Amino acid sequence: MSINGKLFMWVLAVVRASGVIPLLEAVLKPDPRLGGAPRRFGLDVWLAAFVVAVMSGMGAYETRALQVLTEDLPRSLQVALGVRRERAGSDEDADIITIRQIREPLARLAKNLNQSDPALPAAVREHRRRTLQKLASTMASGTVPELFGFLGVWALDHTPLPAWARPWAKYKDNDGNDRIVSADQEARWGHATPTFQTGNNQWVFGYRANTYTIVGDDVPAFIEAVEVRPANVGGAEPSVRLGQWLANHPTNVENTFTKIYADREYPHSLPENWHHPLRALGAELVFDINELDMGIEHYRGMMFINGYPFCPGLPVHLQVVNRPDRLTQGERPGDDDPDAQAMWDNVRKQHEELRSLTEARRPYELVRLSGNGAGKERFMCQALKHHAACPLRAFTMQYPDVDKLTIVEPPPAHLRVEEGICFRKSITVYDDVSPKTRQRHPWLSAPWLKDYRNRTTVERSYASVKSSANERVSRGWIQLHGLVNVTFMFAVSAMSQNLRLAIKYIADHPDIADPCVILRGPAAFFGHEELNEAGEMELYDKAGAIALYNKLVNPDPDPTA
Repeated sequence: MSINGKLFMWVLAVVRASGVIPLLEAVLKPDPRLGGAPRRFGLDVWLAAFVVAVMSGMGAYETRALQVLTEDLPRSLQVALGVRRERAGSDEDADIITIRQIREPLARLAKNLNQSDPALPAAVREHRRRTLQKLASTMASGTVPELFGFLGVWALDHTPLPAWARPWAKYKDNDGNDRIVSADQEARWGHATPTFQTGNNQWVFGYRANTYTIVGDDVPAFIEAVEVRPANVGGAEPSVRLGQWLANHPTNVENTFTKIYADREYPHSLPENWHHPLRALGAELVFDINELDMGIEHYRGMMFINGYPFCPGLPVHLQVVNRPDRLTQGERPGDDDPDAQAMWDNVRKQHEELRSLTEARRPYELVRLSGNGAGKERFMCQALKHHAACPLRAFTMQYPDVDKLTIVEPPPAHLRVEEGICFRKSITVYDDVSPKTRQRHPWLSAPWLKDYRNRTTVERSYASVKSSANERVSRGWIQLHGLVNVTFMFAVSAMSQNLRLAIKYIADHPDIADPCVILRGPAAFFGHEELNEAGEMELYDKAGAIALYNKLVNPDPDPTA
């Protein structure tokens, strides 16, 4: 196929402005003072070739990136980029790059960031893991339009990435001993969350990509942070690392976190491993609750049910809320699928029962005077706010409009704690009370459901990047093994999706006259040969490159140095 030269140059401009090239160059050449043969073309051209190949539906393959550069681009552009050097004579005499120039940077990247060597010190392995995460996240965030800036609202989730290799297999070596190996030594078996289509739990051999996807009104589902881990690694630790990276990202000028939406896997972690670190960044957490974490906790007369305080007089039949099979319904299936219709009708009935129960609980919800569902908060009885009436506080029964208020049942004597909520105007609650389930709104209440449904943004993002019409991230989407290669290619796919969504957004909003609104990040390069505006090779100042390396690229010292 023929690639539009303007599309390639636009992607190339985005790559150059993203800030990823200095980091990529630093990984490939850890010491910028070392010499080496100049490259035929820059790393920006190399990376742009992968992105354009994926955007064009050709797949995340090295051979496709080579095809983009040597066959699909206009011949004059190939010469200008250094991909082709004309010689006197026929086309066959032209000096053109080979697959070796495409594979060499990726092989060196995998070697320099390899984490599977058991002889590696723990500090070195952690340094390489953080560097790989920083590289992947910089690639993704660099393609998020500057128009949206730092919104501070994300949906957090993970998606399985099946390995290209076959799963572990047993065989006997030359000594007759059993060996269990796979071509992909870093891939692992892991659990994949069941979907509405599959229904049952699934297992995947490969990796899982943890991502932060931007959430906002009229904002496409841009992926802004990425970390890929083996499929058997939980998501809590990577999600905290990504959150801390976002908090310190150069585009986060105001260092502001607003909300993070997450499914029930993440809050099932220990509070010190997930809740406290993210709340320390200023994030309000909105999450589903694992059934093992559900329960009632009493604190100073208040009844904390699944993280939200209620009046201790809450009737027993209102204390337990059953979670519907699905939190969102969507449109009713057509008549050609009666089983799906029956399932949809059952979920609708569950939601009707849920609305009835949560509405009956509302008069017993304590009123938050300060706080946002985490840390230090203050709560007051609804009767004192003139939202209900309680016989235990006799003066509330004298309200002029008491006949229009709900008269709550007074709590039993054994739940009336001295200096508790029934005898004080308000009570202060600290962050050690129900830390795993505390949220702004009662779990499964109408306000909580309305807010939590914003998390579907990340589901749309995954559906888009895995669609066969787009990036096709599924088994066979790459033909490489290893954590580094899978991470790099998924980051390329995230870049492709972000650019594709940006193009559509610009097309849907003609008031945005300048398509360069996509560009963001420092437009800096790093000590290697690049093309100037005249299409000539130009060597950047090495001393300036070293200073940039020390200032921007590697703020954390390498433990091997």
